[in-house]
Amino acid sequence: MKVVKLSPLYAGSRPIAKAKVDDVKSLLDYVPPIYHQLYIDIVVDNNRRSNADDIELMDDGDDCE
Repeated sequence: MKVVKLSPLYAGSRPIAKAKVDDVKSLLDYVPPIYHQLYIDIVVDNNRRSNADDIELMDDGDDCE
């Protein structure tokens, strides 16, 4: 069996869009308290938009092409 050693892709934490962080933190009531610090320590990137900002919602009458 060949052993493959993988190195980390990033040296440290990667910032996440503020909207996404806010959404995740809004769910803390459903996360056991022992894990809260993990979510509290998320690094926020205030300059980055989340992918959700790029999605356009269609009305029921709109056609998909």
